[in-house]
Amino acid sequence: MPIPLVSAPPHMALLLVTCVLLSCGKASSVPSSSESGGGGTDSHGAGATGGERTNGGSGGDQGTGSAASGGAAVVDGGAGGEAAGSGGASYDEGLQPTADCVHPQVVKDCSGDFCRVPAGCFIMGSPPDEFGSASRAEGQVQVKLTHAFLLGRTEVTRAQWAASGLDRPPLAELAGERECLQDDCPQGNATIYQMLGYANRRSEMEGLERCYLVDGTESCSIEPPGTLNYVCPLIKVNATSPYECEGYRLPMEAEWEYAARAGTRTSFPTGPITTQASNSDCLFDEALDAIGWYCKNSPDQVQPAALKPANAWGLHDMPGNMFEYVNDVYGPFGYVNGYDNKTLDPPLLDPTGIENQPNDISIQKPAYARVARGGGHIVNAPLATVSRRYSFFDYVAGTPLGFRLARTIFKNPR
Repeated sequence: MPIPLVSAPPHMALLLVTCVLLSCGKASSVPSSSESGGGGTDSHGAGATGGERTNGGSGGDQGTGSAASGGAAVVDGGAGGEAAGSGGASYDEGLQPTADCVHPQVVKDCSGDFCRVPAGCFIMGSPPDEFGSASRAEGQVQVKLTHAFLLGRTEVTRAQWAASGLDRPPLAELAGERECLQDDCPQGNATIYQMLGYANRRSEMEGLERCYLVDGTESCSIEPPGTLNYVCPLIKVNATSPYECEGYRLPMEAEWEYAARAGTRTSFPTGPITTQASNSDCLFDEALDAIGWYCKNSPDQVQPAALKPANAWGLHDMPGNMFEYVNDVYGPFGYVNGYDNKTLDPPLLDPTGIENQPNDISIQKPAYARVARGGGHIVNAPLATVSRRYSFFDYVAGTPLGFRLARTIFKNPR
């Protein structure tokens, strides 16, 4: 069950005023449900619920090595400074890939707003003894992606949104909190329906078939009035699965983590998370600080895109800065196990999530929510790892909740 409703900061323009205290020393700016809600519990839904305790023990010493051995990959320099890396000794990677699970060489291949990410195989999730790991929700599983895809170099920016001709969700300068209002700031405060509308508009602008078919008014309603029962439109995919869409879309959860890792096996593409005395405090983390915005270096504001270095694919701001929506409906017990004893049989091939049909990404039941990745500028290091999973109801919008676009690259152009 969701936690009781509490007031969110006024600058959020939320459709629902719930929030969860994240382990960053301040209230969350979004009604988030992270897997580790600051007290070391897994959670799901609009708010945190009780669950398995996260691991507060050793996550391994900081280490170096090649991407294949799980060490830190060198990342591409951005506007914010030189390429970042990490140094040290060893890191326990946990589950090992099978012999036929091949990860491609990581090469930056970017043009315009997008970077090309080739097909490949990887281990998704975090090892059970990684510091701060939500071991139930982040359980490791082997995943093979058979389609190359384009992924936004950054989260969709305010300038990119404005270029679509769609009304831009408003952000305002308010006392006590600083909004990121420049054109190169990520676009926040959009609902999932506005995000999908932007993806469809981008497809239409380039002569591509739209990926999403939304049944209804493209907004949620309260039925009956005066209750907290939200009824949201159905979201269908204009293909057999999102992977088969011709146009722009949100990435799948597996694609997002595959792209964020860029061939690495550590907590961040720049190296392992630092083991601390506590996993609930806002503490400096060397690997995260090198590549992302989090509670220690940007506690009160989203930052403009691409100020931090990119990972080895050329992607900026994957950990930290903004929570990023993906297509998948949330499975609370890891990527393989869902509600009602549903289970996927690993290893996984082009997975679309445990809680939805491949061509229907609607939130069908009141307790269900949609996955977001990356953490935001308000979270601490354990809540910003590349394996960290969040979930939000479809009626939620907030300043640090954004998205980046993906598009499948087909072997035979359509």
